[in-house]
Amino acid sequence: MSDGQDYEWYSEIVPRLWQGGTPHGEMIDNSTDFASAVLTHGFTAVVTLDARSNPVSWADSELRYVIEDGPVNRAELPRLIEPSDWAYEKRQKGEKVLIRCAACANRSGLIMAIVLMKHGMDPKKAVETIRSKRSFAL
Repeated sequence: MSDGQDYEWYSEIVPRLWQGGTPHGEMIDNSTDFASAVLTHGFTAVVTLDARSNPVSWADSELRYVIEDGPVNRAELPRLIEPSDWAYEKRQKGEKVLIRCAACANRSGLIMAIVLMKHGMDPKKAVETIRSKRSFAL
């Protein structure tokens, strides 16, 4: 993916619900900012699932909820509810929500799938919907 083309980093999965990652220039250790993506896309709520992404203080709200990348065991499942509920509630209020992690695939895809299921989509359809916009996700 090219950091210069934000459409590769952010995809609208369903109306007002976007999935994305964090380009290297927007990581804390590279000390640039995320303002261009927030302003270009008009996100009003952002779920950030990794520790190294710059904060999004200029969005209306951000939930920073670090989830390790990799397999999730059954004991960890309850931790996935809070960011999913938060994103679901923001979208229900009409906000434009971005769910992002570092690589824009696994963590953001998992939370996105849960949010889609909260909206009534069955699990298989949720994964198909995500992959129709981000073929490398999940």
